[in-house]
Amino acid sequence: MPFTGWTLPGVMTAGAVQTLMKAGHLQPDGRIVLAGTGPLILLLAEQLRRLGVRPTLVARTDRFNNKLAAAPHICLPALPAMLKGLGWIARSRLAGIAMKTGLTGLEALGRAHVEAARVTIDGKTTEVPCDLLIVHDGIVPSIELAQCAGLDLEWLPSDMSWRPKTSKDGRAMIAPGPALTSDVCRIHVTGDARRIAGAHAAIAHGRFAAKAVKAELRAAGKATGAENLHPAEAAARKAAAGRPFLEAAFPPGLSAQLPSDDAIVCRCEELTAGTLRVAIRRGATDVNLVRAVARSGMGPCQGRNCSVTLARLLAETRPGDAQPPVPFRARPPIRPLPLGALATLEGIDPELAQIVSLDDKPKAVLSGDADG
Repeated sequence: MPFTGWTLPGVMTAGAVQTLMKAGHLQPDGRIVLAGTGPLILLLAEQLRRLGVRPTLVARTDRFNNKLAAAPHICLPALPAMLKGLGWIARSRLAGIAMKTGLTGLEALGRAHVEAARVTIDGKTTEVPCDLLIVHDGIVPSIELAQCAGLDLEWLPSDMSWRPKTSKDGRAMIAPGPALTSDVCRIHVTGDARRIAGAHAAIAHGRFAAKAVKAELRAAGKATGAENLHPAEAAARKAAAGRPFLEAAFPPGLSAQLPSDDAIVCRCEELTAGTLRVAIRRGATDVNLVRAVARSGMGPCQGRNCSVTLARLLAETRPGDAQPPVPFRARPPIRPLPLGALATLEGIDPELAQIVSLDDKPKAVLSGDADG
């Protein structure tokens, strides 16, 4: 969710701050502002409070009417999480932490480091001095492994992201076009890589997917006995029962707004939204063509940070287009790794490594070209 100033040192995501606190045993200090939406913002405010750190402001994009809209989704399995969230809010307020809802605009101000957050709440814009600006606007599945495996993806307009197409037990589907195999798909996807529903739901669905794989092996004569999938399916469904409430109570806020022209979208190549809009207006009609002509997604992150925003910028020029956006073509390695790891790589089957076709280089023809 790029916004003006988000690449300044001192601007971090809530997940990164949690990692530094849990794995690095580090404690943030100075003036802290949290902005965005979702339970993670509330949990992080509670964790900071327990460390003796009191944020200057917690600015949330969600409003009270979002909670009213989520009321029909309240169910018994979701009550413990709801009560926990209410407890976080109550303790933060008792500790004197300022918490405001209705955030509609956010900018990070500073030169060499973030110095203030410019927030717009209910139409009023103010500047809040800060040394650390923590942002969060929800979580989307990581799709690169699924792409490299040749799996089919679907676009979710509700949170503007992709996810693998799967059956209830997580069995994936082969993407249309040239495939890595002519056999049926035997890959199962589970956890947050399939659906964002939290740790407990990921564990429950992982067990469901594992039992489905065991049942498939038994059906193929590679294992004996029987496998009852119904209890595992029911447990997975129960663990994810509270997700509809959370999605309605904390809808996308900052990420639902398109970035201004001066905001950097591709931080690897330092490309602004304005630069990408120019490429789109000149005829780059999909993300891979934009990458070919503007280098968006060519950096170390391989487009993981900018692909969703670029898809939204493309949709901006084609309002009402029913055709879902297609993500960048993913290529291994999915994450940066040392050359030594590649040099010592073993166990590669050369037949499985072959691809039927590699028609993945779109011709970059823009309006105004000599041959166009």
